[in-house]
Amino acid sequence: MTVTSFAPRFVAALRRGEPLPQAIADRIDQLATVYLTRPSTAVRGLELNLAYGVVFVDWHSGSSYAYKVSRREMLALLVDRDASLGQWVNRKLDLRNPLPM
Repeated sequence: MTVTSFAPRFVAALRRGEPLPQAIADRIDQLATVYLTRPSTAVRGLELNLAYGVVFVDWHSGSSYAYKVSRREMLALLVDRDASLGQWVNRKLDLRNPLPM
């Protein structure tokens, strides 16, 4: 199975709420922090920490905030290379309740 054929099925399974494959679940705690950038008018970048389920949002305004988010949502964002960072932040994060830093 190629990566190209695997990715759409993996994203679809995550969106349906199916459990993560055990091999991926076993590796989550081994993953380092991932910094993700894509063109966005508001979001400079996202630092995803899969081990703790925390995302740090770097805004173009210069501020940064941390938020709790599900690992499933983070993995879906990593796999879906066409997803908008700004839309993902608005839909998946509780922007009114950042974590204390």
